[in-house]
Amino acid sequence: MKEERRRRSDARKKALKKKWKGCVISGSHDHLEGHHIYKWAVFKEKEGFDEIVWLTRENHRELEELIRARENDVLRNKPELYLKAWEDFKRLKENERRQADEAYRMGRKAEATKLVC
Repeated sequence: MKEERRRRSDARKKALKKKWKGCVISGSHDHLEGHHIYKWAVFKEKEGFDEIVWLTRENHRELEELIRARENDVLRNKPELYLKAWEDFKRLKENERRQADEAYRMGRKAEATKLVC
């Protein structure tokens, strides 16, 4: 955890140093937003995947729309991913229900309630 925090801090410092230059597309300094070149939700800030650029709000919105369209193109060719996610989700919920039932039978009603909710 400490190592991840250090890298995040380094990436943030590096990005903030670039902010004074403005939007990398237009050069504008109005309404700047940071954008992770590699999607943060997927890659976090792994070494080499932590680059952040500054874009105006409008350019950032347009780029995100383009990325979403490209992601959808990839996913259209992999419909089985959705079915797999659905099957995994159902299995997870069935296991939670079994654990809750077991906790209830063992007299651990608070734990059972937590598992169900």
